[in-house]
Amino acid sequence: MSFSFGKPVHGKARLGVLGSRRVLVLAMSASAAMTAGTAVADTLFADSFNYPVGYNSLIGQSGGAWDASSSWQIGGSSTVGALNSISVVPGLTFSDYPVNGNAVEVLSNNYDPNATYGSVSAVRKLPANFSVPVGGTIFTSFLFQHAQEASFANFSNLGFTYNLAGDFNALHSTVVTTFGNDVGGDRAAVGVANGDGPSSAAILQLGQTYLAISEFNNVNLPIFNNDPQTARMWILRASDYDAIKSVPLTEAVLEANAYVAVSQTISGPYPVGVDNTAYLQMQAGTAYGINNRTDFGELRGFTSLSDLPGFGGSTGQTGTWTSTSAGNYTVAGNWENGIVPNQTDATANFTADVSVPLTVSLDPAIKLGTLHFASASSGYVLSGGGSLTLSGTNGATVTATSGSHQIDVPVTLASDTNIAVSSGASLLISKPITGTTGKT
Repeated sequence: MSFSFGKPVHGKARLGVLGSRRVLVLAMSASAAMTAGTAVADTLFADSFNYPVGYNSLIGQSGGAWDASSSWQIGGSSTVGALNSISVVPGLTFSDYPVNGNAVEVLSNNYDPNATYGSVSAVRKLPANFSVPVGGTIFTSFLFQHAQEASFANFSNLGFTYNLAGDFNALHSTVVTTFGNDVGGDRAAVGVANGDGPSSAAILQLGQTYLAISEFNNVNLPIFNNDPQTARMWILRASDYDAIKSVPLTEAVLEANAYVAVSQTISGPYPVGVDNTAYLQMQAGTAYGINNRTDFGELRGFTSLSDLPGFGGSTGQTGTWTSTSAGNYTVAGNWENGIVPNQTDATANFTADVSVPLTVSLDPAIKLGTLHFASASSGYVLSGGGSLTLSGTNGATVTATSGSHQIDVPVTLASDTNIAVSSGASLLISKPITGTTGKT
């Protein structure tokens, strides 16, 4: 399939499908052509849980940066307890980390007099286009909170599993467990023991929100390959996040600043892997007749730490261009407060009125979730040897509310993208737009 953008059609909308990416065009002036194929994206999956708050209300929901072919359902191994549930609850707060929706509370009510361990999970099949290459890396992130006082019998994790019961976790990040660092020959897992003493001595405290970031490297190796595979997990408190949110996020930054940092390396003839036939699970388990209520929020899977919003400048990286002359995009002095937006969900505003076309040079690759143009007298031109990727957890947006503007670099759609141009404004995209592996 191919199509080209023509002259602005003010007040009308056209919908084009580029592979699995949708582009809603609300009047624009541009010329580009595309062919259908498999979309390319750095975000493997994401869900901010923008669903109605209520008891067991996550069941059957299928939103987020995910295909709609799968929906959330209840899973786990526990058959004891009438109050097992996966409910949507109000969103967690974590300093000024970007929270775009609600949270999910997983309740395991395993009142078993025989003290048999059981778990409850919110489970969803991975997107059909989920793919990690041989030897690739998977990152996950999620907000986490104990909604009920943790006990020595509790176990909570985010994991990839091939079994709805959740008793085989290929990869998982255990935010709290009694078993310490979780080591298994058939899985890559990391965990933290919360302690079995008084609750005041627990590592993860009741009612406090944490950000958990995990990395699983060298996944999907062929069998009989004995190369090491390493799983890492970093847990941040709000104060830890505040200390590093203004710098680019790296493993070294996390190692030096995380409240909890754990890792495990395994090797053997049967390496750990995950593909689109697996499920993602948010699990809460317990035994000894003690409930476990765990809240999860802002769930993401991605291939690079640079894809995690909330780091590298300001929360959500909202940057406003303030220079009155042509300049390079990456120069901090050209932006208000020195914030240079360049990551998934970042916002770039080119809204100061200019009297003549002002050229902004994009020499590296730039990534944005929102791009906004406005200038009553003239406009902005994005050009240079770089490129622009539009990537947002809940879709990307490009708007032009006044003036005449041009994007003269290649554009990649890594998310469903809305492009809206107001009456009297114009926007020309003069280089190829791709959201697929094939292009013309």
